[in-house]
Amino acid sequence: MSQTQAAVHEMIQSVGGYWSPHAGVVRLLEEVGEFSQELTAASVSHSSNVGAELADLWIISTCTANQFVVPVSDPPQDTSHSVEIAKEWEKQVPHLLDELLDLLHWAGQIGRAVNYYDGPKTPRSLDDWVPLRTSVPQMHKALYRLSVNCGISLADELDSKLDHVVVRDKGRFVRGYDPSTAHALQDFAKLQANSPCLFSGAARLWGAPDWDVHRSLADNAAELAPHLTRFAKAAPHEHLDGFVISVPGVAGRATGAATMSDLARWFRQLLHVLTELDELPNDSLNEDVRRPGWQFLFHRQRMFVSVFSPLYEASHSRNSSDHTFVMFQPEQSFTHHGVGSGQKSSSRLKERIRENFAQTGVSYSAEVVDRRIEADLYLPERFTGDTEAHWWSVDDRDVC
Repeated sequence: MSQTQAAVHEMIQSVGGYWSPHAGVVRLLEEVGEFSQELTAASVSHSSNVGAELADLWIISTCTANQFVVPVSDPPQDTSHSVEIAKEWEKQVPHLLDELLDLLHWAGQIGRAVNYYDGPKTPRSLDDWVPLRTSVPQMHKALYRLSVNCGISLADELDSKLDHVVVRDKGRFVRGYDPSTAHALQDFAKLQANSPCLFSGAARLWGAPDWDVHRSLADNAAELAPHLTRFAKAAPHEHLDGFVISVPGVAGRATGAATMSDLARWFRQLLHVLTELDELPNDSLNEDVRRPGWQFLFHRQRMFVSVFSPLYEASHSRNSSDHTFVMFQPEQSFTHHGVGSGQKSSSRLKERIRENFAQTGVSYSAEVVDRRIEADLYLPERFTGDTEAHWWSVDDRDVC
């Protein structure tokens, strides 16, 4: 995160956390209207809150970027070239109108993206899709140009506004769940930081709602499924790398009270329940899951699934200390990082990853990886011949 982006995040956490993306877009529309009103008033009276409204627009759009783990830059500090422009306010009105129209265009693109990711509207085509990682920075550029033409230091206005909001609104809103700040990500952070994988530390992740061990697997899956759907919609366009489910112990049981067979059965049922909850037809588990090239699907997105568990030894790449983690990684994530068929750097990157694992003493089964039977990698064997990990062949007894 940039400095200003991080400051926005800290401010939002202090006042109660993020609103839903849809609610954020409604707030963005409200602030665009207020900014237009202030701009009109300023052209007449030369005294207005234009700077404060520019800061509001930057902050609200940055909140949306943060929720989808989209990086944005700090506003430039130098506004010296705007001094003369500020002296001739009336002459700037036509030019300001052009800038306002540009601002409206990019605000509309933000709304369009959020309405797909977080709402009911499916675009007729995604061929010319404008992701948030494009529209938010472009809107910020429009805001900066407006600030320059108004003789305003946007950076100073942001600092002032953030300080003011922290004091005015601290604890004002009830904290709710958001995938970008989920407890699951806090649980997963240590494992992520210590992973020998080249891309783990900078991975852009969402987390599922808290898993309630007192509720059934089906109930927990039903609560997280809508958020996994949002993730599946957004991930290919916003370059999200994974959706993490965190479950205490071994699939909700105390570590010493569960076996690998229990975990395999739990995992198999989780995948089956998710296919049933998928909004789109999903028969990916009705296929031969052990054929080369097979992959789990959710919302028609191919997902590589990784299970981490305390049942694995400390030297195993899927070891975790006290939680079971299930991470859904969209296929496009590998492409974004240059890994996969057709990627020029793929072979070299894979070799570097294997070297990193070897240097840290963490096991990495290159032979299993190279077979390209993905089901074997979802819940890998602890040792050669570990049939308890074969989740595709365990019996279908119900899991609590």
